Amino acid sequence: MRPDIVAGLAVLALGAVEARAQNAVTPDQVADHVGGTVTVEGVAAIATAPSGATIITLGSKNFTAVILPASAALFRGLPGLSGKTVDITGTVQMFQGKPEIILNSPSQIVAK
Repeated sequence: MRPDIVAGLAVLALGAVEARAQNAVTPDQVADHVGGTVTVEGVAAIATAPSGATIITLGSKNFTAVILPASAALFRGLPGLSGKTVDITGTVQMFQGKPEIILNSPSQIVAK
C-alpha cells in the first residue's frame, strides 16, 4: 500500500478515536444525550433476556446496550467481556424509561 494512503488512514483512525473520546459519557449521564450519538464507558455485565436479546449493562442499571437476536451472530466473544471495562458507541434512545443503545455492529463495542 502506498505510504500516503497508509498515513491518511492513520489520520482518519486517530480522528475517530479522538471524536469517540470527546463524546464519552458515564452510564449515569447517558439520559442527558437522548437522540445523540455518544460513547459510554463502564464495566460490562452481560445477560440474555427471555426474548433472546443480549443485554449489556454498564456500571449501574441506569443504562443498557442491546443486541437484538437478528444481530447476535455478528458478536462473538461477548461472555469474555463480562466484568471488563468497555466503550459502547451509538445513538441513545429511551426504552421503558431507561436510556439504551442498540448495537448493530461489533465495532460499537470496544474492550479496554
